[in-house]
Amino acid sequence: MSILFSVPLALILREKVRGHRFYRLMVIVPLVIPGLVGALGLLLFWGPRGWFNLFLMQMVPFIQRPVAVDYTIHGLIMFYVWLYFPYTCVTTMSALESLDRSIEEAGAVAGANRWQVLRYIVLPLITPGILAGSVLTFMAAFGAFSVPLVAGGNYRPLAVEIYKQISIPIPAHWSAASAIAVVMGVLQVGFLTLYMRFVRRGGGAGAAGGAR
Repeated sequence: MSILFSVPLALILREKVRGHRFYRLMVIVPLVIPGLVGALGLLLFWGPRGWFNLFLMQMVPFIQRPVAVDYTIHGLIMFYVWLYFPYTCVTTMSALESLDRSIEEAGAVAGANRWQVLRYIVLPLITPGILAGSVLTFMAAFGAFSVPLVAGGNYRPLAVEIYKQISIPIPAHWSAASAIAVVMGVLQVGFLTLYMRFVRRGGGAGAAGGAR
């Protein structure tokens, strides 16, 4: 989801649309807000008496009850996306803005339409930036603690489960917490290994394509 949001947004902001500086600032805001503060703010905004539900119940006649967002799986996903997608968006925008537009112009001169230029020229060249940002987003979300602890309800990601294993039971279940921590570490290392392989393979293919 971070990629689906970041790529179109980066393409739009690249064109310096009106108010683009404000939109860039809004993208960066979640990065400077502490996770606990952000989670509490999201709970208040999306809560039964939050601005979102107040707006819906006042503006949409057939909605008479608050829409459940807090402490649901779809609400938790929304919170994760808002808080962590900026990592992907920032690196994508950086890769896109560093791309020489003359390359795209050359593709257009060669007969490619705008979609073909995007599909076969722009996206392959900015893929390393997209992947780097997506890895940062994955690592931040995978190890997130404040957001799921506050807003997750009964949904417990591994980081929260580790905390509960050592804080709630008496005596603490240190062996279970350690086992979960090992699982987290293995999954993160495995994901990074796949990412590095993909980047090296993509880099070799890109070099070969450039030589051709």
